[in-house]
Amino acid sequence: MTLPNGVDGAVAPLRWFLGELVDGQALTQTGNLGRAFVQDAAGRFGWWDFDKPPRSEDELYDLHQVRHLAQRLGLARRSGRRLVLAPKGCAALAEGDQLWRTAARGLLVDHELAAALGETTLAVLASRDPTPASELDALLALIVREVGWRATDTGAPPTEHDIRSGWHLTTNLLRALNLLSTGGGWQDRSYGLTPAGRAVALECLHHRATGPRSSPWG
Repeated sequence: MTLPNGVDGAVAPLRWFLGELVDGQALTQTGNLGRAFVQDAAGRFGWWDFDKPPRSEDELYDLHQVRHLAQRLGLARRSGRRLVLAPKGCAALAEGDQLWRTAARGLLVDHELAAALGETTLAVLASRDPTPASELDALLALIVREVGWRATDTGAPPTEHDIRSGWHLTTNLLRALNLLSTGGGWQDRSYGLTPAGRAVALECLHHRATGPRSSPWG
């Protein structure tokens, strides 16, 4: 099967990460990846803009995102004080068309509100030019009000912080996978998708639309 243009390269951070786990990676006492591994990743994918290199995984957020995605999807797992490749990860590496589709299906986190916000964000970004964060905030807030979303424990509607934090869970992961393009000033950054990012987003939305749904947004 022919891959959509640029998709295989766009998930290169995940592919590289899994490849580095074939022989396992030692973890620190706190469960983080080692400093040498972190610094290699920072330089390899341009994840660090400061003069001094990162000292730990906690400082390199994009690497942490990729690791969390790999473990959440069952591609990697902890084995004592090592992080190793899981059988599902071996299969994904062996089949060129499988890894990007697996990654696409993991763009939305297992949290109803955040997943619904992420889904809407993907639909918006896949169908238009780069969109300012303020416009996304306003659009998502409007949808939340119209749907009548309420927290199950308090009955309160989501706050502005809840909404922005929710959709950023998806855009942060898109950035870590080299699928997001950004522009504008720091006060109102705009977000768009690369061509490969659009293909991955559409795969995610297709999977979401045809899979089981529990959200009232469905």
